[in-house]
Amino acid sequence: MGSGDMTAAEVAALLDLKPHPRAATTLRPSATPPSPSPPPSSASVYVQMPDTTSRESLSRLVFELHDDGHIDLTVIGPHLDAGQRPQYTVPPNVWFGSFPTLDVESFASDGSFLVNSRKRDPEKHYSLVGCTCAPGFEYEDFEMATFDDVKSIAPKAEPFLSYLIPSTK
Repeated sequence: MGSGDMTAAEVAALLDLKPHPRAATTLRPSATPPSPSPPPSSASVYVQMPDTTSRESLSRLVFELHDDGHIDLTVIGPHLDAGQRPQYTVPPNVWFGSFPTLDVESFASDGSFLVNSRKRDPEKHYSLVGCTCAPGFEYEDFEMATFDDVKSIAPKAEPFLSYLIPSTK
């Protein structure tokens, strides 16, 4: 969700957010140790992502894709009585990602179909979230999933994966 009446560009400038080297998000590491020091025990970043539906999109859906093709979905948001969680720990060695819950009108939990909501202005509708990584995040260790990587794991989930993974064409 946005910060008051600030645009995405204004928030990015205020927080000195820089484009992610391999994704359609902006982020800023909280600290980057000088090389060749050992990696930090943890690191945190701000991540700004467009919410292309309504300003009331207060929750995000996190998905995990396991090696057997199984997809787990968890909603991060304020409605604990509805099963949402205020934070979430992604297990190691799984592909994961997230999207605003209101950006998708409906989808199958196995990823076999997905209906997008109406697009909105990403300058006015965005999420600013924090992420902490342990051990510390290092760009050298970062791997962005390609469509082919994950489609081979979960071929039935092609509509869901096509939405989540930016095209490289």
